[in-house]
Amino acid sequence: MVNEETVPDTENPTASDPDPISVQCSDDVPDPDIEVVTDEADNSGEPPIVAFVGDDTSVAGQVLRTYSVTDAAGNSITVTQTITIEDTITPGPPSIRSSIPSLLKSPAKLDEYPA
Repeated sequence: MVNEETVPDTENPTASDPDPISVQCSDDVPDPDIEVVTDEADNSGEPPIVAFVGDDTSVAGQVLRTYSVTDAAGNSITVTQTITIEDTITPGPPSIRSSIPSLLKSPAKLDEYPA
């Protein structure tokens, strides 16, 4: 008779931080996507579970997006993707067309102009 003893899994899964990305403005920040964590692995042979944890927006122009990687034994690590918001488009002058509505709402006061 063979006595098998179960050894608890205390080893964390592994994964690398997702590649950083840059976007033009905050509206271009993509939705969280667990598929950006591409190399998660575990010593048990079962694939670990990847989940979105949250976004840290405390630094202006940057989003630090965190994902957790958890194995079947409950061991977990976090990985972080850096999303940089870089507005590189130079704004142009406002068009005349966009100024017309405000001009129409502001009647000229004739006494403001010298004769």
